Amino acid sequence: MDSVMRIDAKLRYEFLHESFLYYNPLFLVAMMIWLWGVNIWVFSQSSVNYSKIFDLDHNHLTHREIWKSATWMTIAVPTSMTAFLYLYSHGETDLAKSQPV
Repeated sequence: MDSVMRIDAKLRYEFLHESFLYYNPLFLVAMMIWLWGVNIWVFSQSSVNYSKIFDLDHNHLTHREIWKSATWMTIAVPTSMTAFLYLYSHGETDLAKSQPV
């Protein structure tokens, strides 16, 4: 957070606005994947045969596999955001804007 505070107020506002625009959808997708895993876990704990209800084949993902992919996405998004913060606070705005892609 110290890097953000070194930026002047106008550039800090622009940084926070751009980081919100870049990373908000990624955080929402990560949260959606986590909640999907919770949903599958609740179905399996309550003995609901969700694969039959949703007409899935027997090769569908388990809650552990969904949580594994959610974990990787949860690691990737803050790592990218940290690189974005570092580059933006050191004046490399063009390079920082290409970071989330």
